[in-house]
Amino acid sequence: RDLLRTVQAMDSVGISEGDKEAVLAAIAAVLHLGNIQVEGGKEGDEETALGVAATPSAKAASVFSARLLQVSESDLANALCLRTIQASHDVYSLSVSTTQAIHSRDALAKVIYTRLFAFLVDQVNQCINAGASDPLVAREESTAAGRGVSGMSATRAAGAQDSSAPGRVASSMYG
Repeated sequence: RDLLRTVQAMDSVGISEGDKEAVLAAIAAVLHLGNIQVEGGKEGDEETALGVAATPSAKAASVFSARLLQVSESDLANALCLRTIQASHDVYSLSVSTTQAIHSRDALAKVIYTRLFAFLVDQVNQCINAGASDPLVAREESTAAGRGVSGMSATRAAGAQDSSAPGRVASSMYG
């Protein structure tokens, strides 16, 4: 029921079918990322992240997240558990701690969610701007502004209009 209302809301602001699929995939990816558990171990005297935990739930979360993000499972695990350093022409991969890997997982989820939110705000703003040429909509916006309510100016003040290009959720969100 909530999903149907969400899809209807996206329809009402003119989000294409492909973009709706990308939005829902991004939401699902964020949710699955949160379920990825990192397995730690000792490397010398230091605790390091060894990879995604082997529990069925953590493995499933990793599989689903990777598919939704359109990357391989190993690339996702490496992005979370390794730090890559390029020095001159050499590239080194160093293990990070379990805590750092968890922070990387959470940061990835936050970036996806932030870009998704910016895309949705941009789509709503475009819909509002397109309706501003309608005299009825312009009068309602004028009345709202007179009461000190201006959602569009608030989102613009927050810089949301500078989001990635519409229609490019999947590529810009993950690339």
